[in-house]
Amino acid sequence: MLTRHATCLCGACHATTTAEPVLVTACACHDCQLESGSAFGYNAFFPESAVATEGQTQGYTHTFASSRSQTAHRCATCGSPMWFTMDAVPGTIGLRAGTFVDADFPPPGAFYYTARKHHWLTLPDGLCTHDTDVPARHAPLYVPAPPRLAARMTPDRILPGVVLMLAFCVLAPLLDVASKLAAATIPVGQITTARFVVQGTLMLPVALVMGLGWHMSRHTAVLIGLRAVFLILSTYCFVAALRVMPVADALVIAFVEPFILLILGRLIFGDEVGPRRIAASVVGFGGALLVIQPSLAVFGTVALFPLGTAFFFAFYMLLTRQLTSAMHPVTMQLHTSIAGSLVCVPLMWAFNGSGIVSLDPVMPQGIAWLWLFGVGGCAAVSHIIMTYALKFAPAATLAPLHYLEIVAAVALGYAVFNDFPNAMTWAGIATIVSSGLYIIHRERMVARHRRAAGATAAPVR
Repeated sequence: MLTRHATCLCGACHATTTAEPVLVTACACHDCQLESGSAFGYNAFFPESAVATEGQTQGYTHTFASSRSQTAHRCATCGSPMWFTMDAVPGTIGLRAGTFVDADFPPPGAFYYTARKHHWLTLPDGLCTHDTDVPARHAPLYVPAPPRLAARMTPDRILPGVVLMLAFCVLAPLLDVASKLAAATIPVGQITTARFVVQGTLMLPVALVMGLGWHMSRHTAVLIGLRAVFLILSTYCFVAALRVMPVADALVIAFVEPFILLILGRLIFGDEVGPRRIAASVVGFGGALLVIQPSLAVFGTVALFPLGTAFFFAFYMLLTRQLTSAMHPVTMQLHTSIAGSLVCVPLMWAFNGSGIVSLDPVMPQGIAWLWLFGVGGCAAVSHIIMTYALKFAPAATLAPLHYLEIVAAVALGYAVFNDFPNAMTWAGIATIVSSGLYIIHRERMVARHRRAAGATAAPVR
């Protein structure tokens, strides 16, 4: 009989096991990161009859985003996490594998939520991996399921990530081109609705094939609804601008969104944002004004719509930030598409026959059907490509490439609509791109400084 001993930091709590673990797992979901205080949780499950515990603990019950419940116990003296039970793994007691002072303790047989793991973490070859959790239909929770396509793409390989990011930079402007072509005969509100309906229809089979869960808490559902509303407003503003503005001009103005997001992150979440990055954001807004000012004279107040796009999309990104620990990106986008459809379709029905040009739906004719499908199709495909680009390469590597979307927008705008930016627009592009790249550079310096000097060091500004 193999006996192992686990202990807390202060030695007041102990656990003794008299059997091999039935399963050893690692998980990088946000809950496990918070619970362990590390990049991932490392847990071993033993039969209840093979575990003896002693010592005073403090217990608490937590319900995960997947609606599964865990009751965890920590040492009442030092707070070390010790043992836990989960309703999804009945008949077992889980112990934090790090509490065993045993260098030969079995390694994980499966790694969950690879979509959330830190980019520097490289997993060993042959390890069974799962993009998120095992789907609810696979019970018990930690029975390894066949690895899916997404799970096989988890190693951080920079070149595929760069290639996918470049593909995104081409596909995203195609969404804008399809929107502008559709706007010639289709109301703005109807194009916005088509985006959500088509995107949701295309992403549903993807989510089913990946076996992603559907459960969410009421709080998460509210955030998804708000996320959909902000994406509706952002899309509506941008399509309204594209009706009259060149694609590149509208996109350049909308690229002030990272600057807005930086400021909102400081105001709402207390993110550390130094004066240099704030100054770069102000300069970036100045670059947007270089594009807006002549556009106001030509197109009127519609030239301000891309600013509305940037503002609403910044809030959309803040909500995305809140939801990343609760669900897989594909599931998040699918639920957002469903929520957006539930908002937009009734509105289109309500405004039918109203005579309001931007909201009164019409029957698409001929090729207009293709443009509407292209709006939703490009949105769905570009999102999936971006998701997997970030799985192959760190965000810090890919962020500067995002500005190539402007280059693609200029090329497509010229090829399809014979639009070419004037000198003032090029000056605005240069200013916004330079400011954005400088902010990315400062973010990298902050991360490097913290890694080198530790969390107590003064922040880099």
